[in-house]
Amino acid sequence: MTKTWCVSAIIPFPMIEVNLLNGHIGFPEKMEWASRLVESTINAGDVSIYLKKCVRSHWIPYHRGGFCGPAKISLVVDAEDANSALEKVDGLLEDVCDNLAIRLHSPIPIVELEVLDITAPFNLGDERVFLLYPFPNGYKPPKFQSCAYLNSTQTETFISLSENCINLSKRQKAALRWYHKALTAEFEIDRFIFLMIVLEILCTENDEKISAPFRVAKCGHEIPECPTCGVETKKEVNGLSLKSYLVKNLKTDESDARDIWNFRQLVHGANDLSDKKTKDVSTYCLKLQAAVTLGIKNLLGIDENMPPLVSAEAIGISTSIILGGKRPVTENDLSDVPIKII
Repeated sequence: MTKTWCVSAIIPFPMIEVNLLNGHIGFPEKMEWASRLVESTINAGDVSIYLKKCVRSHWIPYHRGGFCGPAKISLVVDAEDANSALEKVDGLLEDVCDNLAIRLHSPIPIVELEVLDITAPFNLGDERVFLLYPFPNGYKPPKFQSCAYLNSTQTETFISLSENCINLSKRQKAALRWYHKALTAEFEIDRFIFLMIVLEILCTENDEKISAPFRVAKCGHEIPECPTCGVETKKEVNGLSLKSYLVKNLKTDESDARDIWNFRQLVHGANDLSDKKTKDVSTYCLKLQAAVTLGIKNLLGIDENMPPLVSAEAIGISTSIILGGKRPVTENDLSDVPIKII
């Protein structure tokens, strides 16, 4: 049975600074923050999309360098169940957030999302099905996917200063910087890219490179020598070298090395960051981290059997929380639903 659902996403909306001048040159008498949000509605096929101000009892008013206020993006859609409703509009919701992020020049995370059955008649106290991604973790589109790993690393128990951080080359220091950067990455896509940079640096430090004749991009045929002068076209091939380095030096399975290289093509725009294209990013991240950790240890002269050890087969858990079931309709729901329910 088809029902009407309201998918409501709460986002931080940057505010504008208002200076109340005293009529003289110099500091203003007072500085205030005002909302920039214009409540509005658009339609995308059979989905109605609303942008409204939001009143919340819990809210972080300071986000990414500026004051903000809570706003709500509501999408009204017909679907058989809550999951189907969210699946039907999640692409539209991401499109709206991406558009706002560019125009506001500020990231727009969804800090809370609820899918609620608003099928008419919609009365106070009615028990309605809901799906909730609660504040503050909220709902994360694929590009903001993050994951926590259980028992993925083993480190030294007691730590002291080590001389293996001294007298490194510029490239080796760069590898350590990017690895440190990868450890701080909040999102899986970012972490993969940083780890890939580490791998590229480590591979350039490796003496063994793989070369191959020039290959025509469209048909794949090889041209072993120039048809005019006869000079060999053989040159170093980055992809083959990286995959070989992963397998021979960093103990990565050939299939995993191939998958990592194929996923790496996202830096060339080959990945649209959709759920389908990024569903395995956590797996690739962990396998890549295990590999480059071994490369870093080789660089620092640490035995491969000594910590730090990173397991490529650890269990990953999403940092998103999902609640579901039924709850009563509240007065806030009656006033907040963006369409009139008869």
